[in-house]
Amino acid sequence: MPFNTDSQRIKSKELIRYFVSDNDSLKVAYTISKETAVMFTVIEYSYDLMEHDQFSINKRSDDMMPKPFIITDAVILKKRIDIDTLNIKEKDSI
Repeated sequence: MPFNTDSQRIKSKELIRYFVSDNDSLKVAYTISKETAVMFTVIEYSYDLMEHDQFSINKRSDDMMPKPFIITDAVILKKRIDIDTLNIKEKDSI
């Protein structure tokens, strides 16, 4: 069944939200027709903005704190993955 956001009134195209911990990983498996184009968008958050070596940000004073329940002090990396550009080994179905 095709994914139809209009008829199902889905507000987001988010398929999964996964929190990795202790060097864990996530493997994604799916089956589609060869003619279907697949594009994944991966968003990664690392909560090391204040210590990250690519940024020079002044430390907060002792009476300051980040806002709770908001993504603060995070480095956000967004990457689009086009499946057609990857080297994928097809499994033999026999």
